[in-house]
Amino acid sequence: MTRMLPVDQRFCRLTEVPVAQDADRQHDRLAATTAALLPTLVGAYAGGNPLVAAWVRGEAHGPLRVILGGEAAFGITDTSEVSPLYPPGSRGKRLTVEEVFASLRAFPSWLRCTGVVDALTATSPQEAKPEPTSTFDDYVAHLAGTPFAWLVTAEPIDPAVIGEQMRALQAQIPRLRDRRDVAEKDRIALERAEARYRELAQATRAGLWNVHVLVGGADEDAAFRVAALL
Repeated sequence: MTRMLPVDQRFCRLTEVPVAQDADRQHDRLAATTAALLPTLVGAYAGGNPLVAAWVRGEAHGPLRVILGGEAAFGITDTSEVSPLYPPGSRGKRLTVEEVFASLRAFPSWLRCTGVVDALTATSPQEAKPEPTSTFDDYVAHLAGTPFAWLVTAEPIDPAVIGEQMRALQAQIPRLRDRRDVAEKDRIALERAEARYRELAQATRAGLWNVHVLVGGADEDAAFRVAALL
């Protein structure tokens, strides 16, 4: 698990995050927080800097610690108190790499969560996105009696790798177009290839990341239950 963390990374523990009290202001706050994520990621990608986020509850019904990892450009400076760029308006206290490792090593069992992305199931830009029925905070509150760690690391992908993948698709897509009316599998492959090309083209401006998600628990069953919920 600790192999996923850059040893030269700067870390902090969030101590303050602005919270709106009424429902309308909460909605506005969520929208502002979401809007601030893209420029934060673009800036980090331009600097070639990995990012880390971890949610750690060391004991049942204990406090939830939120740990962030990034460089000085992300707002994690050399001072004892820092102001990360994300979430907007947040404050934190610096942590050493050893302190972060100790928090995560307290969980003996870890499970890697893998994602599945398919252009055939993605929502088109013209379709309205459904409102989420629950938030991450709701799920974390449900796990109040369960010690767990939720670790997310993101590594920027070299633009040269993106360019190489785009060139491969540029060669593949014309051949698939020639065969799309002959075989159904080629039509499906074409749709997926075109969607991937659009994603990579967008990534040349905003960046592309390798994201790793891991869940730690007291044992394998506990880690699996947490991963299934979050």
